[in-house]
Amino acid sequence: MSSAGDNTNNDQTVTIPSGDANQVIPAGVVGNSAQSTLNPNVPHTKADLDNHANQLNPNNPRYAGHQERLAAAAASREAAALHQKAQAAYQYANQLEATALEAQEAANQLHQEAILCAQQASMGANTRRESVSMSGRPFTR
Repeated sequence: MSSAGDNTNNDQTVTIPSGDANQVIPAGVVGNSAQSTLNPNVPHTKADLDNHANQLNPNNPRYAGHQERLAAAAASREAAALHQKAQAAYQYANQLEATALEAQEAANQLHQEAILCAQQASMGANTRRESVSMSGRPFTR
């Protein structure tokens, strides 16, 4: 009952010919890809498959979030530019901080010198007061 013709019908290799958009493609031929949303258990027309292929094409401006990808790429470029500006601002802030620390250190040194000068001046004033009080007249050299 079986013939050689039946064996050719069991061939699992299916090529989708170009041509009629309403041609029905047998179930199980499509939909096995991880990205595919087609049901592999349902027959599809050539137009369905072409439309689906267009939707999966990332460069097709009409499908698959093409505009969103373009916007994301532009946002990525803008973020990279802002990141570079932030890095430059960070370096500038570090330079300002280093300068401020140097200025603070110099101010502390000047403050210490001012304290020493004030102490020496007060000691000299005390010495003059003591010499005036002992002799009754100001001390002169």
